[in-house]
Amino acid sequence: MKNKKRVAVICGLLLMGPAVLSQLQNEDAVMTVEAEEHANLLTNGDFSQGTDSWGLMHEFGGEATFTTVNDQAEVTVHKIAGIHAEWGVPISWSSQFVQENVDLAANTRYKLSFDAKSSIARPVVLEYTNFKGNLKENFYVTEEMQTFTHEFETLQAATMHLKFLIGNVQHEGELTPEEEHTLTFDNVSLVSLGEVQEDTGEKEWELTWADEFDGESLDLSKWRIDEGNGFWSGDEWIAGWGNNEKQYYHEDNVTVEDGKLILEARQEQISDEQGDYDYTSGKILSDGLFSQTFGRFEARMKLPEGQGYWPAFWMMPQDDTYGGWAASGELDIMENAGANTDKIGGAIHFGDVWPNNTYLAGDYHFDAGSTTEFNTYSVEWEPEEIRWYVNDELYYKTGDWYTEHYEYPAPFNQDFYMILNLAVGGWYGGEPDASTAFPGQVEVDYVRVYEDANANYDKSPSPLKETVEEPEEPSDDLDRDPANWEGVGENLVQDGSFDTTTTFGDPDSDATWKTFLMADHDPNGGKADFSVVDNVLNTEIQQVGWNWWQIQLMQHMQLEEGTYKLTFDMSSELARDMRVELVGSGDEIKVFPVDETEETYEMVFHVGADTESLMFGFGREIDEEELAVPYNMTLDNIVLKAAEPVEEAPAEPAPDEEDGEWVEVGDNLIEDGMFDNTTDFGTADDLSTWNIHNQGDYENWAGLAGFSVVDGVVNAEITQVGWDWWQIQLYQNLGAIEDGTYRLSFDMASDKERNVRVELVRSGLEVMDFTVNEDMNTYEAIVEIENGEDLQLLFGLGRLPDGEELETPYNVMIDNVSLTEVEFVADEEEPVDEEDPEDGDTPVDGETPVNGEEGKDDQNDDKKENETDDEKDDMNDDKDEEKDKDKSDADDEDGEKLPDTATGIWTVGALGLTGLAGGLGMKVFKKD
Repeated sequence: MKNKKRVAVICGLLLMGPAVLSQLQNEDAVMTVEAEEHANLLTNGDFSQGTDSWGLMHEFGGEATFTTVNDQAEVTVHKIAGIHAEWGVPISWSSQFVQENVDLAANTRYKLSFDAKSSIARPVVLEYTNFKGNLKENFYVTEEMQTFTHEFETLQAATMHLKFLIGNVQHEGELTPEEEHTLTFDNVSLVSLGEVQEDTGEKEWELTWADEFDGESLDLSKWRIDEGNGFWSGDEWIAGWGNNEKQYYHEDNVTVEDGKLILEARQEQISDEQGDYDYTSGKILSDGLFSQTFGRFEARMKLPEGQGYWPAFWMMPQDDTYGGWAASGELDIMENAGANTDKIGGAIHFGDVWPNNTYLAGDYHFDAGSTTEFNTYSVEWEPEEIRWYVNDELYYKTGDWYTEHYEYPAPFNQDFYMILNLAVGGWYGGEPDASTAFPGQVEVDYVRVYEDANANYDKSPSPLKETVEEPEEPSDDLDRDPANWEGVGENLVQDGSFDTTTTFGDPDSDATWKTFLMADHDPNGGKADFSVVDNVLNTEIQQVGWNWWQIQLMQHMQLEEGTYKLTFDMSSELARDMRVELVGSGDEIKVFPVDETEETYEMVFHVGADTESLMFGFGREIDEEELAVPYNMTLDNIVLKAAEPVEEAPAEPAPDEEDGEWVEVGDNLIEDGMFDNTTDFGTADDLSTWNIHNQGDYENWAGLAGFSVVDGVVNAEITQVGWDWWQIQLYQNLGAIEDGTYRLSFDMASDKERNVRVELVRSGLEVMDFTVNEDMNTYEAIVEIENGEDLQLLFGLGRLPDGEELETPYNVMIDNVSLTEVEFVADEEEPVDEEDPEDGDTPVDGETPVNGEEGKDDQNDDKKENETDDEKDDMNDDKDEEKDKDKSDADDEDGEKLPDTATGIWTVGALGLTGLAGGLGMKVFKKD
């Protein structure tokens, strides 16, 4: 959380060992004895003695320097590390500002405080180490000096190391900026607040489940045996169980002997369809057979010694109630790196879906004995606290977890099942080496589960957190509509048509076009191959990453303050979103959709600061669909020019229907618009005359409907409303049509009154909204098409994001769909009746006087012709009236009623509002 006040109390991530307990936990269960004095336990906390007692530590290529200025510590970070290659986490510890060997007493409450600021806003991790566990806290520093405080308690005496981790710290999904910056620290103090007395109340634990392993084989009514070396995540195979593990789990490695479970790791080769493996081992789970919310979970275990062994006793949620790993949590009761027989660890993982998850962890060091002997490992899990024990000695506890989208105590308020396994390799203990003795065994004497007989815990799922709407940024009232701006002057982009570019440089090179790939710093980051083929940039996306900026194409440039217009051509084999930024300009990032059709994109930037570069971001945001790789994207004809306003041409007056009417001058372009011949519907993979799309076929809870034709009318039974209008579609591909004015007409009704959207896809016209009800009405729109190359008529029957969620199922009916070219025909002016002027009168201006018989004959001939025309008109009127009467009588006989007509006029041109993305003023034009 960004600290906005002068004084901030740190309340973030806490990692505690037996010597430290958070101020946030069990405050009612302890009593503080006030200290007589508050001496600073840190040396030179005011930096009046220069750099004495403070130092820097570096790992993984981190670089920083430390000095004091005006009795303040100034730490300049020159270089930070990226993502850990094996662990997949940001290397926050690549540079550390430390003071070591601070003596702490047992059963004491302490308060740490310090002032800090940074030349760029960034997160920093505060870490206390050299406990039987850790205490860790994230906080956010800005350009303003702020005071931070944090309180904690100890259970045992310890010699603590205080560290500020100033490497690559992740904050709200964003990593620390790579640019050089300086952190300033002052007034760092640690004082004792007095002794604390722990609550000694005991729980009444009642046994609910146990396995004593007293049979001849594993009890398969309590456990199942896992197989393999990974799992499927959608269409992607996750090898090594996501942890770089080397073993293949096999049932032959799980046995029960002499009242003990044996999980045995062997060095032997085995293969499956996913690969070849050099090790086998054993893993069992109670998944689907036993799970429990809250209680005491314990196992008596003996672990193997050896580099590369990774035994564990842990728990996972039975149902991912709050989302995928680790949003629904993970609880590690015990895990051990086999090379370290004097230490085990416990942890919880939580927060959000990877990679935006986090964890808390503590370690236990054996003062006597080791992991190679039988020890009892257990947790006591309650709604607001989890406690870890070794041989009933408490060494770690915490209640400071969260789930991003649900209320506390999620995620640790749902059923979890148990897992016992022996991994080989992986990030926790590293790879086996020549010193590793095989086979290695985990022996388990028993596993027992209890619940508190006196507890009455609420086990209902946590509700969603209330959404707090962020206040809208005030509008700068700047016009970003590309139609209102024209580029002037020269193209400011060098080689925007890729005529001379053959290679690409890194961001620090002198190359015209440069690239950045997060995969060069993190094996899981964005990765792509850039090349130029036939003077067109081709980008093969090989790994999508989790932020849009993880794959970049850029060109450095400096722009003066002003308005600029950018145009370029782009396509993508797979439909997705793209982003473009004028880095450093102060204007917003432009977001726009691309698909397999190459289109020309235009956007306007208002530059108010020193621009660093033009940057195209080919990566993926974490909440966007992870498309199958590899796939290709193209980019060409990049033009950036200074922009001037377009002079507005006077608008042509719209036709006034009172002065005429729209007359059809072409055929209906809709095939089988009356659904006389339609019995089945196609899909995107198997197109027909009329086609449908249901997003609910691909995504839970999305729009879903059943389509049929009954008596020549389409019936769409809405069974799932979804959350956007396009999630249920009826559409027909029209192909190319001539530019012009058209009337779109259709009949529609709905069991429940609702909104329906209709779109002429790729026309450039805005989406049209209609309100339909239980009456079958005719709806019409006059549309001006200026881009008819490849059109599609689409009826969107899903629910608008802010629309009412109607009760399902209900039916929507559609019939008589037409799209016909029209023209506006103005009414002719009726002739004005005028009396003949009397003889001798002066002629009216503009008239020719009629004299003699010749004039009379002409007059009589005109009169006769007029009378004949009038008689014809009267006869035709009579016929029309008779025809209408016959039709009306026929309708009455059949018991049918002609539909009422509801007409709306849309005269939005092809350069209208469609294509606007997030208010960023981006328009899409079809490329010639």
